[in-house]
Amino acid sequence: SKVAAADNNLRTIYLMQRDYYSENKSYYTTSTGNQTRQINDILFDGNKTLDESGDYVYFIERNGSGYRVHANAYGLQNRCIDHQNNLVNC
Repeated sequence: SKVAAADNNLRTIYLMQRDYYSENKSYYTTSTGNQTRQINDILFDGNKTLDESGDYVYFIERNGSGYRVHANAYGLQNRCIDHQNNLVNC
């Protein structure tokens, strides 16, 4: 299902954020809206890991000292994951 694919992408972003933090001592964040391409460029070294023309769009917001990644899609369940690996509806 599309929601399961979004959850898998969120978990993959979570893992890449751990590496990013390890190297940069901060988490990568974006502006709101469709930032899927920027996430591919920065966290996945330009690989098209996230489908840039898919149903879900992604962005990463600062959340206290951590972050929250959003996977939003029109007509589908919006999902989020945070820096503690908590996956929830948002």
